[in-house]
Amino acid sequence: MRRVVLFLLVAAGCATLANDQTVCPEYRNLRCPAGASCSMDQVRACRVCQCNPIDKMAPAAEPDTNLPPTPR
Repeated sequence: MRRVVLFLLVAAGCATLANDQTVCPEYRNLRCPAGASCSMDQVRACRVCQCNPIDKMAPAAEPDTNLPPTPR
């Protein structure tokens, strides 16, 4: 079920970089449901971008059952 939700979020993600002329052309159609982080490429004189991670979509860690009980 989480994969379906993640797929829908990625498919519906906004291409917020499409009209930004400071972003390198190959990154303008980047779709990121959690937003994008960009940094300046001084050699090319444009910004390169990547999607931010979706931390809330990560599966919860299983509790470690091998630990002794906490004293109260």
